[in-house]
Amino acid sequence: MVADAARRRARTNLPLYTRPVTTPGSSTNEVGGRTPEARLAAYAGGRFRRVPGFLNEVSAAMLVSIAEAQRRVSIEGPVAEIGVFAGRTTTLLYLLTQAPETVVGVDLFEAGTGAHGHPASSEKAVHATVRRFAGDASRLKTLKCDSGSLDPGALLRLSGGEHFRLFHIDGDHSGAGVQRDLVLALATLAARGVVVTDDVFNPNTPEVFEAVTDFVRETGALVPFATAATKMFLCRPDDAAFYLESVSALGTRFDRRTWHVLGADVSSFRQPARIRHAPGGRPELRGRMLRRARRGLKAARRRVHAVARRLPWQPR
Repeated sequence: MVADAARRRARTNLPLYTRPVTTPGSSTNEVGGRTPEARLAAYAGGRFRRVPGFLNEVSAAMLVSIAEAQRRVSIEGPVAEIGVFAGRTTTLLYLLTQAPETVVGVDLFEAGTGAHGHPASSEKAVHATVRRFAGDASRLKTLKCDSGSLDPGALLRLSGGEHFRLFHIDGDHSGAGVQRDLVLALATLAARGVVVTDDVFNPNTPEVFEAVTDFVRETGALVPFATAATKMFLCRPDDAAFYLESVSALGTRFDRRTWHVLGADVSSFRQPARIRHAPGGRPELRGRMLRRARRGLKAARRRVHAVARRLPWQPR
């Protein structure tokens, strides 16, 4: 009986994403008792923070909105990422796809120190991360190489010859490296596809901003339609209005401003500012602070009396 009780407690204390869940009418495609939709909602809703990386809530919501918009108009196909690191964004991209769509990840996967001083990851570790949150990693194809040495044909062979509907760039942060990755992305981008460039607005990587803006101005093949955190989202000019409309609903969750940048209307999203109200500004906040202050005074009074009782003389 004791052993049975211990086993029950162990099952109950499992993380939510591994805990067996049975619901009426559950799909036979569920992995570990969770539907793909539930896994995606949990990961994009905050579980991504369990994986080292730099994806945040706003950028995750943007990627989900874009993928949903593509699905609504039957834009299907594989997705790609240059610069996998530990797989935080890779896992989200995997959850945003479904069989038979593949996810292609290109990285150096070098031992030692990776991005921003964090330990570098391995192909094996990235596959394990995707399996942990998505249930399987059978559609993930990783390639250990410098993206600068890749030609479009080699990249498309990993996707079975299909062009990519979503291409995430977070690899070489030098100006020349970003330019090469953008050329590769454009050459392998599907009709109505989206290119996401990371660290465009990172003050520590100014060459990325210069390379992306120069590429947009010089080629005219891609235009921005949105930004989130340090990411810039690009598409072909004819698709800009469609994608701008597809992400507009995020304005109810995040602060949104619209700018005219690089010849296009661009929506900028960020987390709402957290404003600290003065104690007299809101009655419920004032009451909460007063109650906290009273509790603090009572605790301090008890400590003073406890010290006084241990004194050899009693204070008046």
